[in-house]
Amino acid sequence: MSIFMSLPIMFIYSRLCYLFPEKNILDISEICFGKFVGKMLAAFVKISILLLATCKSVSQLFNYKDYRFIVTPIALLSLIFSHIMVDSIKEYWKWTDKA
Repeated sequence: MSIFMSLPIMFIYSRLCYLFPEKNILDISEICFGKFVGKMLAAFVKISILLLATCKSVSQLFNYKDYRFIVTPIALLSLIFSHIMVDSIKEYWKWTDKA
């Protein structure tokens, strides 16, 4: 099922890369979906890659053959830690302005 969903996206992306060779994936997502949806898509891709890398690293660290059973606990832990780290959105924006 996911192949049928991803193939048209890959086809559209490859055509847009051909039409706009100087653009990257964020610029192309803004062309296709608009700024807000493009940023949400970029954040989803970044979080997915980070979660995959973390799960594969933890599974290799503990010598597990499969990483898929670790995905849910690590995702929940990262969600909990993200709420613990910052109390409000104002505090988050102050923290990012200092960095």
